[in-house]
Amino acid sequence: MRRKRRPLLQAEVELAISKTQSAKAASRFLGVSYNTLKDRLIRMGYIEECCHNCGYSEKRITDNKIPLILEYKDENLSNRKLENLYLLCYNCHFQLIGSLNWKGWRQNIWYDSK
Repeated sequence: MRRKRRPLLQAEVELAISKTQSAKAASRFLGVSYNTLKDRLIRMGYIEECCHNCGYSEKRITDNKIPLILEYKDENLSNRKLENLYLLCYNCHFQLIGSLNWKGWRQNIWYDSK
């Protein structure tokens, strides 16, 4: 039987985001997975659960989740404020950013920083 974890407090989430450099690092800081952090940000009302660019919000049949990626508005990885976070669907992420390779994807030759 799985043990339920206690819910994360708003202050804990804000502290994790302020002390770390990325959403993945914040999730490690809190001891939860990246998807759990993204889901909790959505559930707590910090981020709307749809693509910021195209409005995509269709759920997958297999797991009933919307496939979205957490991204930075100003593309500055050191700016980790909640106002700077938003979600992109995989299609918009590929069109705007150019790659889904997590290690060094911003150095992609197709990436055009604005």
